[in-house]
Order: sequence, then structure tokens, then C-alpha cells
Amino acid sequence: APVVRGEWLNLIGDYSTAECSECGEIYEVSPDAEPCEEYFSAFKQCYKFCPNCGAKMDKHKESEVSE
Repeated sequence: APVVRGEWLNLIGDYSTAECSECGEIYEVSPDAEPCEEYFSAFKQCYKFCPNCGAKMDKHKESEVSE
């Protein structure tokens, strides 16, 4: 089966949620703390795959390599 590649999006801009670029599922990044870029980065490191659709979250890295 082909590998679906996506990335975590910070669409709201306040680092409170991460949205899968492939399925649109939204996850709360830091439910027990004030949202910040550090927690958003930690979320991306922890979730290498979307729990909803299984997309591998390395799409942005792939585009950086090919440039």
C-alpha cells in the first residue's frame, strides 16, 4: 500500500491545536497547560503518525530534502 504523507498544521496560529493535513482531524496539543510553540513541537515529535488516518507526518521534511 502507498504511504500517505502529511504534516501537523497550526491553522489557528496559537499552538493550541494540531490538524492533520490529510484527514483534517484536530487534536488539542496541551490540554493542561498554556499553549506554546514548545508544546506544539513536542506534540509533533511524539505523534509521527496521525492517530486517525495513519498518515506519516513527514511531508514537510520530504519537501525540504527535494529542494
